[in-house]
Amino acid sequence: MNLRAAAMILAGLSSCTPLPESYPVPVQRGMENGPEPEPLRASISFDDPRLKDYLIGGFLEAGPGQTWRWAGEKPEVRLRLEALAGLRLRARFTFPHESHGPLMPITVRVFVNEKLLGAQIYRKPGELEFVKDAAEELLVAGENRVRLEADRVYVAKADGVRLGMILTEIGFQARR
Repeated sequence: MNLRAAAMILAGLSSCTPLPESYPVPVQRGMENGPEPEPLRASISFDDPRLKDYLIGGFLEAGPGQTWRWAGEKPEVRLRLEALAGLRLRARFTFPHESHGPLMPITVRVFVNEKLLGAQIYRKPGELEFVKDAAEELLVAGENRVRLEADRVYVAKADGVRLGMILTEIGFQARR
């Protein structure tokens, strides 16, 4: 046997490895029996732990324990209704003095299921509300989409983020 053939045989033998050990398939478990997730409600406070279930888009991430959320130009939420008669929409939000004061007046338009519910002009910054009776023909039994649009937004100098308002609560409630 020549030296070259012996080297090839040794190289081939050294590269052989045993097959990997086999392991059994892990035990499969179903989901624990428990209560079904709660359905969406007609209103949401931004300190609610289920807030993310209600948000469709247009919001910045919140910090830990934050009970409000910066909204962009067109924040949108989903709210669930069973009964449609005798409701009004109420949104609580803030235009901060430092950022939005120079932008005033700001017009906020509110859409329900892509139809204009109403518009209001806000002439001073601070904690504000939009309250308007909701016509039954704008609403549907089940999920309703509500979008707010501010005609003027603050553009952050540091990163260019467009800030519409700080939203703390939004929802449908019985007219009083």
